[in-house]
Amino acid sequence: MPEKTLCIFLFLLLTNNIFCQKQEPLRTIVSSTTIGMGNSDILDTYLTPLDYKGWSLEIRNERMQAAKKGNGNRINQQLIWGDYSSNSNQAENGMIISCFGGYSFGTLWKKHISKDLILLGGGYASAETGFIYNLRNGNNPASAKLSLNTGITGMALYRLNIKSMPITIRYQCSIPIFGCFFSPHYEQSYYEIFSLGNWDGIFHAASFHNQFNMDNYVSFDIPISSLSLRIGYLNTIRNTNVNEIKNRKVNHSFVIGFVKTFYPYSKKSSISTSRAIYNPMF
Repeated sequence: MPEKTLCIFLFLLLTNNIFCQKQEPLRTIVSSTTIGMGNSDILDTYLTPLDYKGWSLEIRNERMQAAKKGNGNRINQQLIWGDYSSNSNQAENGMIISCFGGYSFGTLWKKHISKDLILLGGGYASAETGFIYNLRNGNNPASAKLSLNTGITGMALYRLNIKSMPITIRYQCSIPIFGCFFSPHYEQSYYEIFSLGNWDGIFHAASFHNQFNMDNYVSFDIPISSLSLRIGYLNTIRNTNVNEIKNRKVNHSFVIGFVKTFYPYSKKSSISTSRAIYNPMF
């Protein structure tokens, strides 16, 4: 009888430990979805030597979560984005449209400077693809884009408390260092590449000698119940110069969207208090 009681006790203890582990708070996820609207400046000398200006629309989803290792001081950042722009030349007798999308994954290490200021820095890898289409061109009307990059990224977070409301001010800058990208030769048609198989010299190792990209992102997160309203400014720069072809794409966008904090696989998916939304960082 005592042996049976001991077995039951050990079984209940093991079951309780497993249950408690499942109920422990999991790594908090901060997810944001934003829309950016602004102006766009595009130059692609493969299509035309003229500069085209217009408007752009971007949708961006960001997911930040503490890594499994690192005692909460290592943050993983995933970003998925897509943008569309419509641009015309100075004489307004020509138009080009562009459509781009991309994904990036980065890891940043966190350093508390004070209770309200945090600096983060690390690296990331990204993939981008898209096209630019010139409505005036009959021959070679489109220019395809594809790039893979690795680079550095840095972020500063400052929590400003206004009447017990924690407003988070954030700035992030990302710059690729090494990578590769696709670019045809000047006046080389895509028929030559894909139908005749002339692939020589169309993929290029990328660094500062032929590519300069940069993302600058400033945002303000204002708590509203279990969500936060995000407003900000996003500047994206894409520059390449190879095979006698210059490419430039610069966007300046006003950003608005929402931020939500939640625990993955938890019965209580959202956090009710607005201040708790900053626990993953502060």
